[in-house]
Amino acid sequence: MLVAAIGGCATTSFNSRAPEYSGTSPVKSIYVYSFLDLREGALGRRFLADVKRQLETAMAQEGVQTKQLWFNESPLRGQFSLEATGPSPANTNTRVPINEVVKATQDDERAFGASHRLIVFPAFVMTSNYGSDFDIRWDLVDVHTGQVTWATTSTSHHMKWFLGDENPQERANTFVQGLMDELRRAKVIANHGT
Repeated sequence: MLVAAIGGCATTSFNSRAPEYSGTSPVKSIYVYSFLDLREGALGRRFLADVKRQLETAMAQEGVQTKQLWFNESPLRGQFSLEATGPSPANTNTRVPINEVVKATQDDERAFGASHRLIVFPAFVMTSNYGSDFDIRWDLVDVHTGQVTWATTSTSHHMKWFLGDENPQERANTFVQGLMDELRRAKVIANHGT
């Protein structure tokens, strides 16, 4: 089943073949590691701020506590140069220190009492004069076992008319509600909310 949310000129859909949640412990508290801000220029500062705010609110409505750490706010951000390397400008890659950020934050994760961690990573971003297309990888990990209990990829398109960061609230709502619908579909969270 393809889950899509449409809001104005924004769409978000999730991989319809993603398996349901395979964990045995309930998802009660999630430490969110977001790397979306690596692509702030393409996604928009106001959009990312609204995603952060709306995600916390949406999870709370489902009875799930969250704490978010965005990469640019992490203590390790200043230690890494994220320069693209590769054989040509059209064929580059960038190493992002996901494991290092998680390891450096485990004390805070434990103090928060997280049952799970959600790693949110922009796997692909393409911008043009018409807007942004981006694929996001979502990995939910049981903090006690270290096992990935749910994973999927979402694809979003945000059309822009004049400004790159226009309609940030509406675009963030489409993005976050698409995620929440997918988390319900995959039985990661129960349907306690709206």
